[in-house]
Amino acid sequence: MKKTFILIITILSFGVTFLKVNNEQIIASESENQALFKAAWVSSVVGEGNYTSENNFKNSMNSILDTLEYYGYNALIFHVRTHNNALYPSALNPKASVMSGINFNSFDPLSWLIEATHQRGIEFHAWLNPYRLGTNYLGTMPTENPASNQNNILSKNGTRILNPGLPNVRQFIFDTVNEIIENYDVDAIHFDDYFYIDLGANGSISGSNTILNEPDQNTFIQYNSGYNTSSASAKADWRREQVNLLVEGVYNTIQDFNSVNNKHVQFGISPTGIYKNGNGIVNYDSNGLPLTTGSQTGGQTHYSSYLFADSLKWIGEGWLDYILPQSYWATNHPVAAYGKVMGWWDKVVKHLNVNLYSGIGLYMSLSSTTHAWYSDENQLKTQFEMIEDYENVLGYSVFSYKHVEMGINSSTSLTGKQMSKAYDQRRKMITVLPELKSMTPIYLPEVQNVRFENNKLKWDALDGTKFYYIYKSSNLSYSNDEIVGVVSGNGTTIEYSIEPSSTEEYGVRALSYTNHLGAIPTSNNQIRMVDGASIRTETENVRQGLRFYANIDSSLLNNEFGFYLIYGRINTQTLRNEIVNQGSENLIINNKKVFRKAISNVNHNNQFSVVLTGIPEIGYLDEITAIAYAVDNDENIILAENALTRSVFEVAINSSKEGVTNHSIEQILIYYTTNKKRFFLNIFDKYELTNSLFENNPQIIKEDFIKDWNEFAQTNFADLGQASFFNSAKEGTTDNSNNSGTIKDISNLKIYQFFNGNFYQEKWGWILDYLLSVDNVVHVTRQIEAIKGNGQNQDYLLYNAEHLSYSLVNFFKFEHQSGYYTAIDFTERSKYQTLAQFNDKIYFNLNNYNIYSIEQEITLPAIEEQPEVGYQYLYYDGSNYYHPKTQYLIMGNLEFEIRQVETENNITYHLNGGNFVYSSKELMAEAFLKDFYDYLKPNDSLNDFMHGVDKTSGFDGTWHAVYQNKIYNGSQPIEVDEAYFISTADYMEKWAPFFVMMNNFVNYNPDQNFWGNTYAGLIRLRQYIVGINPGEAVGITPWPEAVMNMMPTPLIEAEPKLFYDYFSDYYLPLPYKEGASFAGWYDNSNFSGEAITVITAGSTGNKTYYAKWN
Repeated sequence: MKKTFILIITILSFGVTFLKVNNEQIIASESENQALFKAAWVSSVVGEGNYTSENNFKNSMNSILDTLEYYGYNALIFHVRTHNNALYPSALNPKASVMSGINFNSFDPLSWLIEATHQRGIEFHAWLNPYRLGTNYLGTMPTENPASNQNNILSKNGTRILNPGLPNVRQFIFDTVNEIIENYDVDAIHFDDYFYIDLGANGSISGSNTILNEPDQNTFIQYNSGYNTSSASAKADWRREQVNLLVEGVYNTIQDFNSVNNKHVQFGISPTGIYKNGNGIVNYDSNGLPLTTGSQTGGQTHYSSYLFADSLKWIGEGWLDYILPQSYWATNHPVAAYGKVMGWWDKVVKHLNVNLYSGIGLYMSLSSTTHAWYSDENQLKTQFEMIEDYENVLGYSVFSYKHVEMGINSSTSLTGKQMSKAYDQRRKMITVLPELKSMTPIYLPEVQNVRFENNKLKWDALDGTKFYYIYKSSNLSYSNDEIVGVVSGNGTTIEYSIEPSSTEEYGVRALSYTNHLGAIPTSNNQIRMVDGASIRTETENVRQGLRFYANIDSSLLNNEFGFYLIYGRINTQTLRNEIVNQGSENLIINNKKVFRKAISNVNHNNQFSVVLTGIPEIGYLDEITAIAYAVDNDENIILAENALTRSVFEVAINSSKEGVTNHSIEQILIYYTTNKKRFFLNIFDKYELTNSLFENNPQIIKEDFIKDWNEFAQTNFADLGQASFFNSAKEGTTDNSNNSGTIKDISNLKIYQFFNGNFYQEKWGWILDYLLSVDNVVHVTRQIEAIKGNGQNQDYLLYNAEHLSYSLVNFFKFEHQSGYYTAIDFTERSKYQTLAQFNDKIYFNLNNYNIYSIEQEITLPAIEEQPEVGYQYLYYDGSNYYHPKTQYLIMGNLEFEIRQVETENNITYHLNGGNFVYSSKELMAEAFLKDFYDYLKPNDSLNDFMHGVDKTSGFDGTWHAVYQNKIYNGSQPIEVDEAYFISTADYMEKWAPFFVMMNNFVNYNPDQNFWGNTYAGLIRLRQYIVGINPGEAVGITPWPEAVMNMMPTPLIEAEPKLFYDYFSDYYLPLPYKEGASFAGWYDNSNFSGEAITVITAGSTGNKTYYAKWN
């Protein structure tokens, strides 16, 4: 029976003890929206996508977009022109052969894909190789294409490119780019690292073989532009100039198109990672242009080598909107470490109006020669963390998509593990695209007329919008972590589907084509809920009251104001819609009456409140929403935009967090621990049911610690880094060398003062005791003991508490980083096993968990990860196994371990002299045909083969004409050979009783001999198998039914079922032993206990059974 309680609304005095007011403004700065470019390269060249038909193309591309969306990617770099061909209808480039199954006259794959990409809020970057040639195209080469004339082509060892030094080649590429941007709504034109190729001298400008000997020498002489045609160094400069002319020309082509059409198509290039090898130092001239010898590396460069690509020239001239160096190497690569490469690029672009992204070489995790990519499952995560720390690196693209996909469909591979470890929930979130530094910013106004209609969020379209970002929160601040969706900017009225049960606040911001976020929707500040609530106690301890607060503008004090009080969680927009639909009085929301309570007075701060009293224990976790209202001079109802939802238990927890407690709060918490459980996935990857009030996930505890540390140390940490935290923690030191060997006193340090401050010592002292319990590096213990004492150690150096500072951050982040010397290794999750014994101060956040009552049933969550072949994932509670999505009755505290359980478990039979026999003629015939099929290995499928056994003509007549003649040759086999089925050793021994029986069949009519006449024998065999009496077929005396149903004895079954599955009962087969009767199967050789006839569904593990005979 459901219990209900009555809500009694009373106005009480303003003597408030437990209110914690937080008058925060809804302002989202650009730093809060941490924009990040997240892309993947997709190419048919490496087998990504299915291009065989329109349907297959759509299905495969939707699957790719699903994966990109899952990981929160916001850009797709798609190969549209791989080898001077086109994966789209083109008048200039021939149709790519990979698209042979798609009719361009009825379906334009590129147009469809761009629209599908934009619908998901993902940019589309059209990837072209400007010079590279191939033969993978259909039909003839258009005469407009330079490849139609061999004089425009350079080649070496089978590799061919269009000659970059020819003006007509450049113009053709300009025209190709223009054709794409004129016909397709692409967000960018993208080139990769293919420019010049090795034409014989490998780019050499010295020695006996230089680039002067390469086949473009005549082009150099003809179009030398004043360069010395006898100098290899001059030719290298000339080649770079030819590529520069291409890049500048493409830039101008796009700029002209953008200017005429009011468009904002980007131009980006992804060169190889190393520009030049140098000392890694970057200085700047008076214009902010980088002055550098190159990165501190030793690999192939694209400035020279044979590519001749001057990428610093391109970005210095402002020809690119973004540059995406292919910084594919591992962080510990000996000559091209990731940090050396991207650290240099980060400095190079510091003062340039170009976006810098990093090319990520995830594919390298498949090779054993790629250093940390192969040896460290956290390499991708490490590189992402470095990107997040770089000042000017604004995102990344992963090469290539199929390796991203392995995070889902090959999660146990090294590549899959790299993905799963790198993409925590935060990195899967939707992120705003980075602003384009190269373009004049466009800031759109706020989105208008946001409303709910039929479970859809709708708003009016804004001209010039690329994408709309949808935000969702109980108290919107329009920060990046509130983004829940993104949709295309096309259309006049835009909509976004929301969950019917969702009651949180939604907001929408527009993104312009320069990737600048539009204005934040303004909210009404005339009346506003105060972010806080308090417990108000009645005389009966079990009947609690809940107080809500609001502020009102003085201009509204002469009018009616008060609160709407609603059972359950809703937002202001929902209430506003219901007032329109139902009227402002007698509202029903969430199937319950809404209370509207007018308030008559305010305090000196224009604050007023309402108290809900008489809430019994059963209602402690029930959420109640309060929304303040006022009536303006025109009788319009003004609602506070920030609805506030609280429960008695949530307020009790929040009060305890602030160190506020009393008898009522204690009773509320006791009620919870006695009657409630929270259910969640813990840090050991186990689902846990617990009544604990305290949080034991270090990453969540970290949020509380950062808040307190920022408050104490006047820092502004959004996250904790080991080095940055240590620099803050050691403030006040007189030893800035860390290892000078002079300091044994840390009492002046901020970390000492923090842990010795009254409030912080009470709240965080436990963490020092915990670290002492797991410390195995000595220095941490010495530093903690000093902090718990007078800050000194008479015998040992304290190193500014560096070891403790690093260990503390390691604890919060499951990491092992150390500074000067050592720190506790928290990659070992076992260290956290005792954490719950120490934390009795940091309460869990109610909003992070689902709360259940004892004796309530929960549904065990689905498990998305795919198990290994032959296995399934099950929950194990220490006694029994449970399937995902099944119901579980809550009783005590426990953990569910997720186990991989064999879908099929082995069965071993000990027959003790018996055999398995076929239980029916049909089973025996089926086994015979399967063995014969395995012997023949025909092209037919097994089904077709078995279906044709009784056919004498047509398609199935092959059995009659060919197959049966391979059973035997018309005379009884004497020697073992492989020529016939019955003379093959294994089959002859196994099926001998069957052929003896068949010979007896034929001899029933003495005029025929089974072995001597293939027709007599083989046609009878087939007739027996399919159940046609031989007499009926050939006009001889029919065989008696008993003969037709005879079974050869003893014919041993080759293989009984040697496994069972988890999902269904399996009845054990019956064996046969001549002269004995079967007395049952037992699970022990002593035959003790009861006989076993069935393995019941839900059983696991291998089984062994022993046959007992009487």
